[in-house]
Formats: sequence, C-alpha cells, structure tokens
Amino acid sequence: MGWIRTAGVIAGIAACALVGGGAVAEIAPHVTADLAPERAAEVRRVLEDVGTVGPADVLLGTIEIPRVGVSAPILEGVDDVTIRRGVGHFPETPLPTRRGNVALAAHRTTHFRGLRDVRPGDEVALRTVGGDRTYVVERTWVVDPHEVWVIEPTVDDVLTLVTCFPFDHPGTAPQRFVVRARARGAPPGTAEP
Repeated sequence: MGWIRTAGVIAGIAACALVGGGAVAEIAPHVTADLAPERAAEVRRVLEDVGTVGPADVLLGTIEIPRVGVSAPILEGVDDVTIRRGVGHFPETPLPTRRGNVALAAHRTTHFRGLRDVRPGDEVALRTVGGDRTYVVERTWVVDPHEVWVIEPTVDDVLTLVTCFPFDHPGTAPQRFVVRARARGAPPGTAEP
C-alpha cells in the first residue's frame, strides 16, 4: 500500500510542476516529511527533475511557520544558489533538531517572505529524518550584516532565522532581520542578546 501512496505523491508533485515551480515548492516539504527515507529519496529525484532542488543539494528537512505561510525545504549551506532553492542552514551551527543555536537563512523575497508578519508566540516546525522539533518565536530584531554574533553558539536550545531587511527594499538590502525562537519546553536561558 505504501508504494501506491508514494506513486500518487510523486505524480501529484510532477503534475504541480507542470502548473508552476512555486506549487512544487509549497507541496514538496509537506509530502517528503511524512515519507520513509527510501520513499523520500524517490520524491527528491522528482524534485531534482523539476528543478526545485539540485543533485548537489544536501536536503536536511523542512521548515514550516503556518501562521505566516512559510513552508520550504532546508538545504545545507547559505550560498546564493542554495538559498534560491530553499532555506539554507549555516554549516557552522548545529544541525536542525540538535541542541544549541540552529541558524537558517533565506531570501526575503522568496522562502522567508512571510517573516515580515512573524510575531512572538508563532510556532516554527522543523522536520527531519532525525526527528521533529517545534520552536516558539520569542522576538525579532534588525542588525547590520557584519553582526554575525546572532548565529554564534548558545547553551540554549534555540533557532535563529536570518533574512535581508527592509523587506520592500529594492536591490541589495542594507540590514538583516533576525527571528529568535526557543524549542518548545526549553527553559529560558542566555540566548537573548
């Protein structure tokens, strides 16, 4: 029965690809998070075929912030090619669902467009083969691009999301918008600046 579901999912993704790549980007994270690793590999091949992820991309999982409409694959790295395809993971930070300051970045005009409306209390779900974790947004702030302390290690179990700011700035934006969320159930600590 599982292969029938997988075949249907893959067919659905391929059909959406005919409508437009944006639909694939919205649907793909939902379906791959629910599949066994071997089935997820089949879906990944379809995503590669339609250009949502590339063969060199390291797919770590998915991120969802339902209230603001964020839903995207998490890929390893934060180079421009990677964050055009999904949300990038800063390699120097812990992998998603590990303890510490997990830091992710994406473009303000694509995958992190919804961050403009994020607010304290919003839930952020990370889904990976290694497990799922829910974070709760605590605060947001704006920093200059050279202020990389926002992704430095913490003893707290937190998630840091980074995108360019202002959201409506034409061209290269001069600042960065930062979202800090704490793992559900984690006690407050020293993660705040």
